[in-house]
Amino acid sequence: MHKQPVADWNALEDRKPAHALVGNVDLVITLYDDNVSVLYRRCAHRGAPMSDASVQGDNLICGLHGWDYRIDTGIDYGGIR
Repeated sequence: MHKQPVADWNALEDRKPAHALVGNVDLVITLYDDNVSVLYRRCAHRGAPMSDASVQGDNLICGLHGWDYRIDTGIDYGGIR
């Protein structure tokens, strides 16, 4: 396996999700403070693009139905917390 660049660190905006396509896999990349999160781009609920999501606290919130995911782990809370 070889390393594959997915984004230009300097082009990422803090807490603004960005899209990347690597090997036909959609990813959402989010810079938060000095960390970066790379998750599967599609919402598990309805397949909405998570690069259209917003960040609230430690969560990535799907723009379609509000499902939320931990930004650092991708754990799905399903919008039911």
